[in-house]
Amino acid sequence: MFHLTDPIALRIEPLLSKQFRSIEPLMIPRYSKYPLGDGSNLSLDHYILKNGTVFNTSSLNVRNSYEQNPNHLEKINSFIMQESTNSISNYDQLKPLQKIIQIKKNWWGENRIDYVLYAPEKIGNLPKKSLPYIFHSYYWESADVVAFILRMISKPDINCDLIQSELSTLNSKKEPVEKWEKRLNRVKLRNLSANHRANDVVVLEDNEQVLTAKFFYGPLDFALSGEKVDIYIMSKSTSNEWKFYATEKTDNSGKLRYVIPAEKRVSLGVYQIKMMVRCDHSFADFHLSVLPAKTEAVVFSIDGSFAANISFTGNDPKVRAGAVDVVRHWQDLGYLIIYITARPDYQHYKVTNWLAQHNFPFGMVYFSDGFSRDPIKQKTETLKSIVKNSSLVLKAGYGSAKDIQMYANLGIESQKIFIIGKTKTKYFKQAMVLKNGYASHLSELRNPNNSLFEQANGNARLILKKGNLNVRKNTIFSNGNNEDYSSTNEYTMTSFSNHQSISSM
Repeated sequence: MFHLTDPIALRIEPLLSKQFRSIEPLMIPRYSKYPLGDGSNLSLDHYILKNGTVFNTSSLNVRNSYEQNPNHLEKINSFIMQESTNSISNYDQLKPLQKIIQIKKNWWGENRIDYVLYAPEKIGNLPKKSLPYIFHSYYWESADVVAFILRMISKPDINCDLIQSELSTLNSKKEPVEKWEKRLNRVKLRNLSANHRANDVVVLEDNEQVLTAKFFYGPLDFALSGEKVDIYIMSKSTSNEWKFYATEKTDNSGKLRYVIPAEKRVSLGVYQIKMMVRCDHSFADFHLSVLPAKTEAVVFSIDGSFAANISFTGNDPKVRAGAVDVVRHWQDLGYLIIYITARPDYQHYKVTNWLAQHNFPFGMVYFSDGFSRDPIKQKTETLKSIVKNSSLVLKAGYGSAKDIQMYANLGIESQKIFIIGKTKTKYFKQAMVLKNGYASHLSELRNPNNSLFEQANGNARLILKKGNLNVRKNTIFSNGNNEDYSSTNEYTMTSFSNHQSISSM
């Protein structure tokens, strides 16, 4: 495994068989585009047969026969798999296999050996002396490398035509990219990266289920108006199949609102939603939670409560020690986790990925609808709306001193309001100030003699989703038109970091 621009990298295959000098090494699929692989055949037999003329011979004239008969390669592969168990009476059938058997005597395993990792073109501009050290570090940080190794260990079914990823289950290949409804949209948006987003949805069982999302492009947030969007919901079955619900059009401001018909409403559970734009297969993804009444929840204000510092250098802020463990403790007790921030929703992708990359537990995430002169009031109204629509019971709230009044207005008792960071003395009677940080607070929560916080009541804990938040993939399907992933979540090798920059949390 190496980079083509690595000055000290050497190939192994030509040392085992000199004919492999003229056969390119295999490219490792990008994890951002193909999380479960691109379905490439890694078998040594496949490449020897496919490049029969390279291997020289009258006895292995396979390439020409393959071009005349596309099924010939499949027949020979099938023959190779069976030749160890079945007797062979026709000696002529063995002639095309002689070269394979000869090469395999000196080979390691059944698959190709040389694999190339992706590297951006700009990496070649760096000093050559520094490249070996940079590439060595990249091996330990690359999601491409980790995913490839895991696939090789797990040994997926070699008979599948393509290893299906979560996105390909939407049959995006069967649904071709359609023409833009509006010519102005095609001219204005086709070369911009998608920044679609939506707040998660929490509803009470048997209540109206409404899905809303915004569809925008580029750093200036150009709205996608009057275009068709397909709506999918992932079923609760073990097969994780996407179910198509409807096709709707965005309004003039790029927003879409869809009310699930009564006969199609989903039952209790947590569901993943994807809204796919037909003209370029970009999408917005979020979650719908259908919960019973009186579900207990714990609220975390993202701003000021999770980040230990403010970043001025473009690096990610550090996470406060113990913050992730405190959230996970509440999740393990069966409480619904709610993350809320006063940040405008165009930062949805960056902030949620920051949470996911630091392994924060799964929860419902809410952003503000644009800028507000009174962000605390806007956060309060958002939480009030959630509580009203889903009959939630807010058990506890975490945040900074600015959030004390918000939690008090929502009916949370002062001893269940937890404040982190520098706090004025006057607030000590209004909330519990975590002067010793989250680590000390976590030990108090785990104290068996602490009867204040126990297992969540009700049946909601049996249906709430466990685990961590997922890092969002790029918002373009692999067969879409838009190839500009750089401003969404493309891995930037020159920075050698998987994290997105957040100026302040």
